[in-house]
Amino acid sequence: MSFLSTDVILRGLLCAALAATVTLPCDVASAQDKPTASALAEGRTHFLRGVDLFRDQDYRAALIEFRRANEIAPSYRILYNLGQTYFELQDYVGAHDAFQGYLDQGGTQIPAARRTQVTEDLLKLEARMAYLTVTVDADGASVAIDDVPAGTTPLRAPVRVSSGQRRITATLEGRGTVSRTLEVAGADHLTVNLELPRAPAPAPLVPVAVVQPAPLEAAPPPPAPSRTPMWIAGSATVGLVAATTVLGILTLGARHDYDSALDQFPTTQGAVNDARTKVRSLALATDIVGAAAIIGAGTTMYFVLRPPKKNASTTGLVLQPGLTGGTLTATF
Repeated sequence: MSFLSTDVILRGLLCAALAATVTLPCDVASAQDKPTASALAEGRTHFLRGVDLFRDQDYRAALIEFRRANEIAPSYRILYNLGQTYFELQDYVGAHDAFQGYLDQGGTQIPAARRTQVTEDLLKLEARMAYLTVTVDADGASVAIDDVPAGTTPLRAPVRVSSGQRRITATLEGRGTVSRTLEVAGADHLTVNLELPRAPAPAPLVPVAVVQPAPLEAAPPPPAPSRTPMWIAGSATVGLVAATTVLGILTLGARHDYDSALDQFPTTQGAVNDARTKVRSLALATDIVGAAAIIGAGTTMYFVLRPPKKNASTTGLVLQPGLTGGTLTATF
């Protein structure tokens, strides 16, 4: 690689693609692992598609095609292409692993000049990697670097990352997620301590007080009705009866005078009219006062005979002071 220009890389990729079309079946470890003819054809298709995408600088899509080709028909030659693509994506750890796999799997099939070149490139890639020791305040948390899973806590070894800005995330069910972003320089050895959000403490159980109902008390008896209206009505009735009696006597006297005026001879018409008028007036007054006396007597009898006044409810229940310290009266 030697971090050459894109044109040089492309030429290398095209040469590797051409070589793969001929020698790809010879790269397998044993006959048992040898892919079928259809698998070789499919792997070759993905490989060539990856070369085209790399040429168009669509490195992420090219990476997927090269991975798929290596899964279907593994070949150390494809690892070289993967290393080139990882480098273009600035994934120096991925490029380092791909080139190291290329040397390990290629063995003596790799020309000496190419091996020397890749070995030098590995040294340069190592200078662009850093090591992060990630600790989390809880075991079993899932750790990810730039959304790529890195393991579950406690992590046994530092995590290799490419230099640049990295985002470290830890997630644990029941505790949530914590994330931190930091800048990493080549050859750094950093320790990142993450603290997950604390799970909310359960609400304390508050004992519920069982309040026994207070004994029910009978409502007090109703007060005796007032006798004042009865006495007033009785007194008025007595006065009216007395007035009726007096007026009756006067009326009888006037009627006697009227009869006397009629029996006298000679008499005058004026005397007769006066006696008649007096009789009529006294009789009318007697009737009016007598009717009032009857009404007064009826009113007096009502107050004497009326039943005792009841409370607003026929049954009263009084609830003694409870939790709130007040008094509640319940009736039905």
